[in-house]
Amino acid sequence: MTNATLYVEEPCRQEGRAMKLILFGGVHGVGKTTLLDHVDEALGDAAQIFDPGVYFWKHLHEAKDKTTAEIEEMVIRDLLVAKETELVVCNWHYAVWTESGYVPQLGYSNLKRLTAAMAPEAIILIWVTASAEDVYARRVADVSRRKRKIDMQCIYEEIAATDKELKNHLEALRGHADVRLVLLDNTDLEAAKNLLVKMLGAEMHGK
Repeated sequence: MTNATLYVEEPCRQEGRAMKLILFGGVHGVGKTTLLDHVDEALGDAAQIFDPGVYFWKHLHEAKDKTTAEIEEMVIRDLLVAKETELVVCNWHYAVWTESGYVPQLGYSNLKRLTAAMAPEAIILIWVTASAEDVYARRVADVSRRKRKIDMQCIYEEIAATDKELKNHLEALRGHADVRLVLLDNTDLEAAKNLLVKMLGAEMHGK
């Protein structure tokens, strides 16, 4: 299955709002950043690409100068500025590993605050998928400075945690807007690129 859409609830569209919020998530190494780079090239200023992970990496892991709560406030602040764009696409992690277990990228109370303040016409959760074997191979080939866990068991655990937290995202967002879940198979990178740009382009034109 290349692409399937699950409507979580009946659409509650808000008249006069054109902005749509996309949470573009999946496990480390599934190819999110590569796909979003292509979206940025294809759609340009029509889509705002936003990466909360940069904030956490810079302030929590490198500088170690802010708490998680402070970083979440920074993310909310800057996303509220980005809401003026027709399509806001967040490079998202539904489940983030910590020493105490997997947690959502943005705490659910703050996620609710954010979406209430942004008041998007629709919230679309995209789950980018690939086999554990493909993810493993991509992590091995990853030469970025952010080291990934290159271990099949860790990948299986992250996939399971993502599945769980994705359901929690859907529950947390229920009632805020038209909420949809889209599965994007990234086994074939070129096919996924083309499908993603086509899908987001359709969203921009209200199709």
